[in-house]
Amino acid sequence: MRMNKRIAIGVLMGGMLLSGIFLRSALSRALVRLMTQTPTEVIGIMQAHLLQHETYGEMPYILYLPAAYNESEAQTFRVLYHLHGLASPMEQAKSQCQLMANSLETAVTEGKIDPLILVCPVDVEGNRMWSDSYDGHHHVASLLTNALVAHIDATYHTQANRAGRILQGFSMGGFGAVVNGFRNPDVF
Repeated sequence: MRMNKRIAIGVLMGGMLLSGIFLRSALSRALVRLMTQTPTEVIGIMQAHLLQHETYGEMPYILYLPAAYNESEAQTFRVLYHLHGLASPMEQAKSQCQLMANSLETAVTEGKIDPLILVCPVDVEGNRMWSDSYDGHHHVASLLTNALVAHIDATYHTQANRAGRILQGFSMGGFGAVVNGFRNPDVF
């Protein structure tokens, strides 16, 4: 049994290494192209907000509502939560949210996806890895999964269930998306 486990781990690690070698240049080019694009104005509504929670503290977030949002109060929308990367949190959140909103609008126009709401929370310190601190002073993950999701569902026309929520991130935000997604399978 131990040998099979070692072989499986070796195959997995080798596959990851080969994937990294062959895909690194293509992924690097795609990321550079995405991050150096100049965002254009969005058709929908983009606003900055501040969530204040009595237990967990404050979390700024940027909200994008698609153009179709105000067409019908009966229509509900899926919500995409995008977590930014390390350093310069507000600037990264704004630029990444703008790029994501542009991409979403293009995909909607091309008929690839239905309109959805985009929420880009901001880790104000920019280095918490989208996790709560061990000392209990910082509640980034709790703000995201407990307070922000509940606030968005209560305030906007959302599909208020895990099937209606998508969690993704860039760099540090990707780590946060994986960790918070796995820790909260009933939320995302």
